[in-house]
Amino acid sequence: MRRLDDIIDELELIIHNARKVPFAKQVMIDPELILEKVDELRLSLPEELKKAYATLQEQDRIIKQAHERANIITASAVEQARAMVSETSIMKAAREEASNTVKAAQDKADEVKRAADSYAVDRLRQLEAYMMRSLEAVRQGLAELQQGTNIATISQGYGTSEDKSK
Repeated sequence: MRRLDDIIDELELIIHNARKVPFAKQVMIDPELILEKVDELRLSLPEELKKAYATLQEQDRIIKQAHERANIITASAVEQARAMVSETSIMKAAREEASNTVKAAQDKADEVKRAADSYAVDRLRQLEAYMMRSLEAVRQGLAELQQGTNIATISQGYGTSEDKSK
């Protein structure tokens, strides 16, 4: 069985030796010759695929062994590192972690307090504006009532001519 590379090389040779079409980047190729090479490719393909598949399986096996070896080495290194770490360094790391956690919590609490204060100020300003509008409405109502009372008093004092004849 022929190798795929040989057949592909023959296809390239057919294309390079083909007659060129004048004033174009095209060539004239015998379709029967090309189809014959395609058939040869099809016949050669299964053997080539088997070889490629076997190569891939071998590659996978080698990679799997390498991963297993790497895992063994990593586990050993981790165990050695754990053995080398002293209790004081662990305590120091724990204290630093605790300190960082407390600082982060304090920062978050400060942020929440600032947001709550800002919210309260906004709400109080809205309430103040509402109260000012309400106070102004009350003042206008009082003014209108007082003006209405003065008008009523003036009307009673002067009265109409019918009222005076009675």
